Amino acid sequence: MKFPLTMAAIALAALMPPADAAALQESGDPLASARWADMEKTFLAGAPVLFDPRVKVIAPSTAENPMQVPVTVDATALPKVQEVVVFADFNPIVQVLRFFPEGSDAYLGFRVKLQQSTPVRAAVRTADGVWHVGGTWVTTVGGGCTAPSAAA
Repeated sequence: MKFPLTMAAIALAALMPPADAAALQESGDPLASARWADMEKTFLAGAPVLFDPRVKVIAPSTAENPMQVPVTVDATALPKVQEVVVFADFNPIVQVLRFFPEGSDAYLGFRVKLQQSTPVRAAVRTADGVWHVGGTWVTTVGGGCTAPSAAA
């Protein structure tokens, strides 16, 4: 039986600690990005979306070097993860990576170039078809994607 997203969110909230349950959101971007509607359409294809504190995106709030911004995605608290998509709303190359855990933990660390300050998000699709989204803002002085490479 397939539950409507609202019923699924209520059932999920009952199993979570109160602080995490209060943070669940079905609509409205918690990062207040002007590009969220485009990101949702492009990467999540109209599937149900839940902003979920169990999807942790860890990155510096201010990137010292926009050419190598360290990011960690931890979605190990979610059951049956099928796919993870990481994207940066305001980057010229928006999709950072797509990962299919296939039995391994939904946990990864990497570095990314950022052109300008942007939300960096991870969307995690579980077996029920719901995308669980987490993210963080990374402020940078820019230049990561368009700065010419240099060799010594």
